[in-house]
Amino acid sequence: MLAGDLSAARRAAVRLRLTPGRLALRAALVGSIAIARQQAELVRAADPDDVDAWVAALLVADLERDSVAFAELLRHLPTAATPPSADALAALHEIVSRRTGSERARALRIAPSLEHR
Repeated sequence: MLAGDLSAARRAAVRLRLTPGRLALRAALVGSIAIARQQAELVRAADPDDVDAWVAALLVADLERDSVAFAELLRHLPTAATPPSADALAALHEIVSRRTGSERARALRIAPSLEHR
């Protein structure tokens, strides 16, 4: 993923049985921002309620310090979303920790029962 090849990342995701949203999220978590952004945009266009893609887009906006995109994503929360994956919770923890401090982010760590995927 770090090579920036979205097609190769998608082939690897199929082999690893990752959903398209999870691919976007994993890419964001490992710092492959371009792949994460592209994949999250495509997935969210097809399924605005994909939590993994939404969190990936939020993490990308946060990492790029794009406050406009970040605020826009917060205005368009997934409405019929499934519970967040462990990766989504990890990314949310990272975002909250960076923006508000580790004390507040700790609340996300005590929600392991949300993992259903």
